[in-house]
Amino acid sequence: MALIIGVLSVLLVGVSGCTSTQNLITGGQTSPVNAYANGFVNSTKTEQAPGCTVTGSNIVANGSNAVQLTMTIKNTTPTSIWANGSTYTYALNIKQFDNTNDASSFYNSTSFGYSQGTTNSTPTSNNSDVYQQVMGHAPTISRSSTQITSESLFGASVNIAMQQDEFVIYGTAAITGS
Repeated sequence: MALIIGVLSVLLVGVSGCTSTQNLITGGQTSPVNAYANGFVNSTKTEQAPGCTVTGSNIVANGSNAVQLTMTIKNTTPTSIWANGSTYTYALNIKQFDNTNDASSFYNSTSFGYSQGTTNSTPTSNNSDVYQQVMGHAPTISRSSTQITSESLFGASVNIAMQQDEFVIYGTAAITGS
């Protein structure tokens, strides 16, 4: 169990990289939240570990300041914990607030009871670069938290919440073995 939790924690804080086999669907949106979501997916794709493949990703606009993001990563690394068929599935919402204070209030209420990540932890190691590309400056706040909702020998599910200034990412991540 501790190994499962460790694997999910590493994946959530540093969504390990695989190659992409499908294109991202953007719905033609050009808002900052859509650009941030596209950057999030692209940075995840470039940071994948050997043996991993992003097999699907989709972004759907949810108003002018939010998107729903789904992403699936398949792991076939023979030496990893759930290799040869393990799947990581992310169902996330990304919301852009008018200011950092409103985003912090939402993050705090969303992540209440979660285990807080280390200071300046982000979903991917170069997400700060994504934020800077979209907003034109580095984020002043980068934090994340997780809550394990279920775990077994066959998989685990984790609630996650992350904030970078006015952007909050929240949702679930699951890993299932073959």
